[in-house]
Amino acid sequence: MRLFTPILLAGVLMSGCDARADGFVVGTVLPSPTSVAALGRDGHSTRDMVEAVRDGDLAKARRLLDADPALARIGDGRNLDLLTLAVARDDRAMVSLLLEKGAPPDGPNGETSLSLALRAREPWHAQALLQAGASPDPVAPDAFWPLDEAIALNSLGAVRLLLDHGADVNRADRTGGTPLETAVAMRNYRIAELLLERGADPWAVGVNGDTIAAALNAPVRPAEPVEIQAEARVKARMTAAGWRFPPPSAQAVRADVLAGRWPPAGAEGGRPPSPELVRRMRELWPSESSR
Repeated sequence: MRLFTPILLAGVLMSGCDARADGFVVGTVLPSPTSVAALGRDGHSTRDMVEAVRDGDLAKARRLLDADPALARIGDGRNLDLLTLAVARDDRAMVSLLLEKGAPPDGPNGETSLSLALRAREPWHAQALLQAGASPDPVAPDAFWPLDEAIALNSLGAVRLLLDHGADVNRADRTGGTPLETAVAMRNYRIAELLLERGADPWAVGVNGDTIAAALNAPVRPAEPVEIQAEARVKARMTAAGWRFPPPSAQAVRADVLAGRWPPAGAEGGRPPSPELVRRMRELWPSESSR
């Protein structure tokens, strides 16, 4: 099972601008004056462009971009660029202008702009970035995973938005963990139900033999009635897919995977584990591989 660590954005909010902190979920860290000032250190035009975005001066920003479209790509290469700055200010007109002029929708590192947008209370920014070409999936093997962010926030709308823009519902990390496993482990059953509706594999297995059914069978129950109701529906879907509760142990699952018997006969909607996952399982459990 994966351990999910929420992404906290490095402080990038500047003095002299209206930071719409109430427009984001609690715990969102917005941009610091120091970080913003650092963006404008590479020349007069760069400083003017950063100040225009910081102050929400759309006319000035357009004038500068018309003269030099490359200014739209100003960023520190780590976690701050003009697009992220505009999202932090909830400046929709500026976001639209920057995207129109060529600002990379995935941000400087493939994550910050969309990560911040997914934490906004309104979906406008995330939708704008995705429509402009931001990736709904990680841009590198260990990069930010938008679906994980949305699941951790228990944002059913954000998960649906990402799926509507092509997020891979069955993408697995290097341990075999999937979005469905994350949702069930976090007791976010409405999201788990949506993922199953969109084709999530109920028989996905991790390198240790962990399964979605095992996570679903854990004794911890969700607190909210709406999630308790969704949990029952998810369990019904899993049963319809061929699962029986209590599910087999992780050791029994590993034995079946390593013997090429996974998913078992009668499983509905399951896919065989990837060769890479089987290889890693053999490496992690060499004594079982030799049986």
